[in-house]
Amino acid sequence: MEAATENLFNYLHDVIFDQSKAVLNIETLPDGITDLGSGLQYFAECVMETKELAQSLSKGILNGRLRRAIIINLLNL
Repeated sequence: MEAATENLFNYLHDVIFDQSKAVLNIETLPDGITDLGSGLQYFAECVMETKELAQSLSKGILNGRLRRAIIINLLNL
């Protein structure tokens, strides 16, 4: 179990600091924490997408996906 928690910690570290290295193999986790691993993968995808959108927005790049998201949110105000 200790190796699994270390893998999860390293995965989160990589998601935050070096996304190119962020890899988590759910099949290597013990049965009791595979759901946690799947949840962390989804969380990581959300974090990476948000970071990508924030970087694009800060550069004034409004691609189709970002433009739609902004328009939808403005219409919902």
